[in-house]
Amino acid sequence: MPYTFAPGWAEANRERYDEILAVRLENPATHETVDAHGMACQRFYDEGCEVESMQAPALVVHGDTDRILPVENGRTLAARLPNARYVELPGAGHNLPLEDPETFNQIVLDFLR
Repeated sequence: MPYTFAPGWAEANRERYDEILAVRLENPATHETVDAHGMACQRFYDEGCEVESMQAPALVVHGDTDRILPVENGRTLAARLPNARYVELPGAGHNLPLEDPETFNQIVLDFLR
């Protein structure tokens, strides 16, 4: 789980990380859920998605130190979406809402306004 956070975040935020880990251990994802997630990702890689046809406003938020999905993935997605707003958070990893919930929530609220 530490890889879902920015490098050094878990160590610098030990108490918060321990809280998040405790909740995850109390409520672990089932094998079925993990398998379904993997299958959905694989299907996306195999078939792709024509996001260029999506006309609804979209928000793409990506941490620039994400070790799960490269930051270029978020940049590319935002560039392909016709009505996207792209926000890149310096020093943030994959788990943006858990790393910095206040900033993440503010970005989402600003977008929805």
